[in-house]
Amino acid sequence: MMNEKPSSTAGFQPVGLLARAELLEHAKHPRNRGALETADMVSEEANPLCGDVVTVYAALDSGADHRSRITRLSFTGHGCLISQAAASMLTEYVVGKSVEEFLRMGRGDMERLLGGVLSPSRVKCAMLPLLAVRNGLARFSHAVHP
Repeated sequence: MMNEKPSSTAGFQPVGLLARAELLEHAKHPRNRGALETADMVSEEANPLCGDVVTVYAALDSGADHRSRITRLSFTGHGCLISQAAASMLTEYVVGKSVEEFLRMGRGDMERLLGGVLSPSRVKCAMLPLLAVRNGLARFSHAVHP
C-alpha cells in the first residue's frame, strides 16, 4: 500500500544540517499544496519505479517585456520525502521567473535548491516536479505559439 506521507531522506547527502532541516520542514509542511483554480497550465508526471506522482498548477502572466512569467505555482501528489519536498521548494523558488529562465533549470539547480547532492537513485524523485513544470510549460508554449 502506498504511503501518503513522505518517508525518508535516504539517497540524499545534505550539505549541512540546515539543508536537511529545511528539506524536512517542506516535507512535513509543504508550501503551495493544492490545485490552483485559475491555473493556465496543469501537468502531471509520475515515477513508475517508486510510485511518486506530482501534478503542478501554474498561473502565468505576460509582463511589459512580453515574456511569460510564473506568477504562482502549486502542486498536488504523493510520494517520497524528496519528491514532495522538492515540489514544495520549487513552488516558492520559481515565482517571478520567466518561462525561459525556468526552462534552463536542471539537476544542478535542483541540488542547490534542495541543499545537497542527490544519489543516482534519488535523482528521479527530485527532478519529478521540475519535469512536470517543464513539460507543462512546453505544451503551454506550443499551444499559445503553434
